[in-house]
Amino acid sequence: SFNNSNVTWGTGSTVEIIGVGGTPPTNLSQAFYNFIWNNPNQSNWLTLNLTGSFSIGGNLKVMSKGGSDKGIVFATSTNRTYNISGHFEIDGGKVELTSGTGIVTMNIGGDLLLSDNALNLLDLGWGNGSPAGSYRSIVYLSGDLNIGAGSTFTCNKSVINLPETKSSAYTKTAQQNNTPNS
Repeated sequence: SFNNSNVTWGTGSTVEIIGVGGTPPTNLSQAFYNFIWNNPNQSNWLTLNLTGSFSIGGNLKVMSKGGSDKGIVFATSTNRTYNISGHFEIDGGKVELTSGTGIVTMNIGGDLLLSDNALNLLDLGWGNGSPAGSYRSIVYLSGDLNIGAGSTFTCNKSVINLPETKSSAYTKTAQQNNTPNS
């Protein structure tokens, strides 16, 4: 358990979660400034079940998942909204926003970055497709969408909305895997 329910994280502070194996920490649904998930010894996919209280005042970074078949799931069966004021970066990690009927809305104030790493995966979540035709995730992105060589970005029944100053919105309602050329 991540026993910090009575802590207020100051501007510029960083929480780094290290050493998680097969059981996710609890009490992560709170407001952080910078947050890093760094668990090279993680043994399987972990569902964090983050509530709407989970927010990031700075940057969120997910890295070092310990291999190709391990990652984290933010939510499952409940609709959630997460706010990240800065960048959301995936560097050697795998993230699925939702794995059930819950719809995740994520507001990202900075860039969405997938580094040049073949282990990177961002899956906006497909849930179980119920109700039919509904989105699984909606991402409002204020900055740039950067997908590095070798990274995988999966968008199925999900939407990424870029600001009006960007060239186009990224909207796909069918399976779309993007793996850029090196």
